[in-house]
Amino acid sequence: MTATEPAGWDGADFRDQVQAELEAFLDRQALRLEPLGPDAARLLAEARALVAGGKRFRASFCYWGYLAVDPAPSDVPALVRACAALELLHASALVHDDLMDASDTRRGRPTAHRGFAAEHRGDRWRGDPAQYGAAAAILLGDLLLGWSDELLRRCGLPWEQVGPALEVFDECRTEVIAGQFLDVSVQARGRADVDAAMTVLRYKSAKYSVERPLHVGAALAGADPA
Repeated sequence: MTATEPAGWDGADFRDQVQAELEAFLDRQALRLEPLGPDAARLLAEARALVAGGKRFRASFCYWGYLAVDPAPSDVPALVRACAALELLHASALVHDDLMDASDTRRGRPTAHRGFAAEHRGDRWRGDPAQYGAAAAILLGDLLLGWSDELLRRCGLPWEQVGPALEVFDECRTEVIAGQFLDVSVQARGRADVDAAMTVLRYKSAKYSVERPLHVGAALAGADPA
């Protein structure tokens, strides 16, 4: 346990629980996508790779936000599912961010757009491999974004808890996308003052990584929005 972790916290066990919930969710999505054939299976395989492992900071902060309001959650599995939704949001942001930054690798493997492009090139499909990779990555990121909302809505907690949390989640989603656009715009202009840089850091990283996950967790536990 570190100074930032609550007493009795088992980070490794929590990460395992989050991973199990993500895998179960993607298993359900696999059944939904099965009629679409092998192309959908390829999309799902990339989604699985993206959510495998990681530090689970956002899910952890969501859980801690809940515990700050209610130290004894009555339905831990449902709460973990809700926390896992933040990890799908994070995966979505990574896919889009890697594409915008033209990154080649992520966690030791090709980024989504590079992987899709390599498949196109290797199978000698028609058209431009890079364009195909970009299109596929955009769609994957969009899909993960939608799934994050779905997992939170269907986490299993009562609607009187989930509803307020979704309102915070909506704010989080808007802030991180707007922060990313600000980052792109600042880079395109070729200049950035300290205030602009700090705004990018706040909305693209700090708020969506720490502040909003804490708020989502607190809202799930019934915290007063004020």
